Amino acid sequence: KLSIGTKLGFGAADLGGNLFFTAMGFWTLNYLTDSVGLSAAAAGAAVMIGKLWDAVTDPMMGFISDRTRSRWGRRRPYLLFGAVPLALTMWYFFTNPHIGSQTWLTIWAALALCALNTAYTIVNIPYSSLTPELTKDYHERTSLNGYRFGFAVIGTILGAGAVLPLVGLFGSDRSAGFSFMGGVLGLLMAVSTLVTFFSVREPDHSQEPIPTEKFFPTF
Repeated sequence: KLSIGTKLGFGAADLGGNLFFTAMGFWTLNYLTDSVGLSAAAAGAAVMIGKLWDAVTDPMMGFISDRTRSRWGRRRPYLLFGAVPLALTMWYFFTNPHIGSQTWLTIWAALALCALNTAYTIVNIPYSSLTPELTKDYHERTSLNGYRFGFAVIGTILGAGAVLPLVGLFGSDRSAGFSFMGGVLGLLMAVSTLVTFFSVREPDHSQEPIPTEKFFPTF
């Protein structure tokens, strides 16, 4: 049986995860077009590049974490070392670079989104794989996911409702407002991730053999 503290600590990271997912889903294109100054087509292209990059890094991160052996376990090291890059890339993306050229602005947006999505992947993929590491009991896994999705609802509400008030603190200077918002949400994401790292413990996998399957299967 897992303690209530462990279950609460485990669920905390999904607050940050859904905060990220909702805020990015609602505000990425609005920010890129209305504040940064990208054309709608260029902003859409930058988002598409970020998503295509995500399609590569997600399975790669799962492959890497499956083969990780450390004193903190297979998944938790990535929560520890990915939390700060996640916060920094969130702030960086929402900080207007004030680039005049549409071409260079599109390149900046695509690279910033790729960096942010990579940081999110480093944290979220191992976190999503953490449940079976903590318990083999079916009912405890169900309970863990219940706590997780409770925090997910809170994160979704914050991601949908907190952006405009934070941006509005700076009045008509929306660029400064978005930068502040990115820093605040990035900090919340990092803190919720670190809460999970310090609240749960994985079993020792250091003596287990590393899987030999290749990332790209051979036929």
